[in-house]
Amino acid sequence: MEKVARGVAALILLLCSGSALAHMMGVVYNLPIPFWMYAFAASAALVLSFLVVGYFVTAQGAARNFRTIDVDVRAAMAAGATLRTMRALSVFALLLTILTGLLGPANPFGNFSVTFFWIIFALGFTYLTALIGDLYALINPWRVICDGIERLSPGAFRPRLRYPPWLGYYPRWRSTWRSSGSSCSARPPRGRWG
Repeated sequence: MEKVARGVAALILLLCSGSALAHMMGVVYNLPIPFWMYAFAASAALVLSFLVVGYFVTAQGAARNFRTIDVDVRAAMAAGATLRTMRALSVFALLLTILTGLLGPANPFGNFSVTFFWIIFALGFTYLTALIGDLYALINPWRVICDGIERLSPGAFRPRLRYPPWLGYYPRWRSTWRSSGSSCSARPPRGRWG
């Protein structure tokens, strides 16, 4: 009975949650150049990058790509100390990003979490992955945390309830609809970051 009550409470909280306004980066920034120049340059950079990739990547080249180093998961597991250090650093970076996001300055230009996520992780780690292979599969901080919890408490992540097939993609559709509807609304943002 307690499990059912907790499940119902979790479902009610999930369906009644408000929007998080997670993509609010700060105040409006006025460009130092006319917008048409910015839009043209951004579009040209995008088109040229696709042309360069299209020129260098062919079906034969993709089959045997010598410019990357494949990271073999089993061989990396044998590396031991290096892998453990990299995993510990990834968890530390995740926790540091979360804590500075919550406790750091409200100004996104002065907060470490915004810079670390967008510049170091989203941009820099993407290029690193393109150069050496899928390193994230080895040092994914969420996987490291879940593996640690599973070692301490075996069976912690086994399913407690069976997902009803009749729901299909409805929960994902609902959350997408709610977030897109709330980000397009005219009401001003609330809270510390708004």
